[in-house]
Amino acid sequence: MAYLHYFSHLHCTLCGHTVNYRLLYSTPQAEQQSRYNGITTWRESDTHFSGLFTCDHCRNPVMIQFHIDEELKINPNLKGLFNRPYLFLNRLKHTEISGSPPQQAYTLDVSKWGEDLRQAFIIDSVMPEQSDTIPVALPNDIRSMYVDDLLQVTGSPRHVLIACRAILEATCKDKLTQPKGNLVNLIGRLVQEGYLPKAISEWAHTIREFGNSAVHESVAPERETANEIMMFTKTLLELMYSYPEKIQEIRENHPKNSVAK
Repeated sequence: MAYLHYFSHLHCTLCGHTVNYRLLYSTPQAEQQSRYNGITTWRESDTHFSGLFTCDHCRNPVMIQFHIDEELKINPNLKGLFNRPYLFLNRLKHTEISGSPPQQAYTLDVSKWGEDLRQAFIIDSVMPEQSDTIPVALPNDIRSMYVDDLLQVTGSPRHVLIACRAILEATCKDKLTQPKGNLVNLIGRLVQEGYLPKAISEWAHTIREFGNSAVHESVAPERETANEIMMFTKTLLELMYSYPEKIQEIRENHPKNSVAK
């Protein structure tokens, strides 16, 4: 049986799950090389590679560019890997299983399939790129919730709704000077203090309601609904943080004498 090397714990840009990407084939990237006579030629890199991978969950292909982590070359456990990395990457790890069921040897641990390339390589890019752009100018704790909590659970509609509600509540508490009370009251105070237009506050209440339902109801939410709530949450963050930051930058960079009076 053949086992493929992989990059562990990546967010699939196609199915939204946190998965391992299995390496199907890799090739060295081309890099320029200047010769003594001034002529520039191209050669295969010894450190940078492009690989065709497949998602463990949806099986769709992605292209990943990655390079050797030079700091890890001193690790004695990885020394042999760096001698001929191209051959290592395209080598399938084979395991022979003999006997007949129900022997224990037939039980395989999927976490041990191949080698995790994270132990020796650094990812430069994944194509297709992540479609979930992160709103700018977010406070550190809210940005961490968006990246580490929300974007990591997009494969689960229920967890998406719960994460969106948590981000909404954190946003209310960040903006309000006295963040006390339940989430209904907090949203109302955002409107009263001018942080949120009344029409947009319905978005906030929708995020709150679906988040509450995801916690208490046993019926699984629909993926389409979760995607819409995620979009509402992202737009709300942009209205609260990103757009004011961009407007301030425009005002600061715009020549004062050209601003209409």
